[in-house]
Amino acid sequence: MGEHDDTVRRARRRTTLLAVIGAVVGAVVGWFTGTGQPPAVFILGVIGFAVGLGGLVGAFSLLPTTASLSSQMLAATRGLPRESRQRIVRAVQSGVLLDETADRSLRRRGLDHARAVAAYQPLALAQVLLLLVGVSGLQFPRLLADDGTDGNWSRLICSVALIGAVIVTPVLLRHTRNARRYMSAASRADAGATVPSTPPPPLIE
Repeated sequence: MGEHDDTVRRARRRTTLLAVIGAVVGAVVGWFTGTGQPPAVFILGVIGFAVGLGGLVGAFSLLPTTASLSSQMLAATRGLPRESRQRIVRAVQSGVLLDETADRSLRRRGLDHARAVAAYQPLALAQVLLLLVGVSGLQFPRLLADDGTDGNWSRLICSVALIGAVIVTPVLLRHTRNARRYMSAASRADAGATVPSTPPPPLIE
């Protein structure tokens, strides 16, 4: 990823810290709001508020970084004809290097796009999962509601969040792997192009 490494590391550290702080605050809120409730509801309330607030704080803390990396992905193909943009996007998504018909400028843009994708996708996945965890966590205290409506609604939200996580996770992981595969292939191709050829040994008569 090169130039994106520091950005990703800072985002991870910041998100971890803020998510932990949010979880602690959420647990305290759940403790006070659950006082006097049945034990199961009290426990779900503490866990739910901790997970919910921690997840939401973590998700929103990643927003500036993911927005910046998304802009860099678009910048790598900005100004190109639509066909060329689609060609780069498809190549990076499939992890297959652009063929020899692509000129040097297009190959460079493809590598820039792959680097941005490889940095963006893991953070985007973390952001989506944190958001889903946060939304579903806030529903935990109502999962055992007896009135039917609140309980059913909370269970529906948690189920939708779980299904969304199951669908999104493999897609974004596949895109990340393919972007890294493209970067690796591009690096090998550049290394092969820059290695000087060794002249054959002189013939000995």
